[in-house]
Amino acid sequence: MFVPFSTTKGDIIKLFTRHIGVRLINEASKRESVKQSLASFINGENGVIDGTALQKFWFPTEDFHYDVFISHSHNDYETAVKLASWLQNNCGLSCFVDGFVWKSADQLLKDIDDVYTWHEERGVYDYNERNFSTSHVHAMLSMAIYDIIDRSECCIFIKSDNSISLQGIREKTLSPWLYEELTIMKKGRINVPERYRHLKREIKYFSEGAKMEMLNESRQLKVAYDVNTKDFKALLSNDLESLEGRSLKGLDLLYRTKGILNFH
Repeated sequence: MFVPFSTTKGDIIKLFTRHIGVRLINEASKRESVKQSLASFINGENGVIDGTALQKFWFPTEDFHYDVFISHSHNDYETAVKLASWLQNNCGLSCFVDGFVWKSADQLLKDIDDVYTWHEERGVYDYNERNFSTSHVHAMLSMAIYDIIDRSECCIFIKSDNSISLQGIREKTLSPWLYEELTIMKKGRINVPERYRHLKREIKYFSEGAKMEMLNESRQLKVAYDVNTKDFKALLSNDLESLEGRSLKGLDLLYRTKGILNFH
């Protein structure tokens, strides 16, 4: 990843208010029926699942490079689809939205648990065994998130009441996956695009730590994580609009106007 940006749900709505008729990506066409193939992975060989092969199958990353990784709350999925549709169809930028490419981690966990942790005679899933299977699935997803962010040129985080809450002056998120994505964006390695390699001294780098804080509120499990997106360059609706029809040249212009590249 080169640069993290943030925009707001409101700015995306403003953009679509000004541009009626943007062709939305048909995300359903990007999914496929994989139930039968998944069974062969889960059954494994000699009772051992090939975790590396399963991760590549369920959360593929190796064959992809994206211009933009879009980070969003699950509840803002439709907004993420709109942003991706604008950037991809109107601006010529390839976008990663997890729901377009990856299959459900919950579904994968359920299928594994049905084979390995369900006890028919008791009619329950074994708690300890399920903790183990959950760790494996979440490790696969975590590694895939890191890899796809690393392979994307820039990231855009969609701020909304669903993704960020303010407690005092602190930004917090209740989503462990957003916490992970935002932390990777701030602490992951900086990949300077090939077309800028000769300008490395002129590029501003972004890095700041984050910490985790657990809050126990009522009986419902909620874990709040400190996040800090203040260093993320803000994208307003006009900034998103300026990308139209420019492909990577639009990102070049954006990097200049946001002071990321200091050259004329």
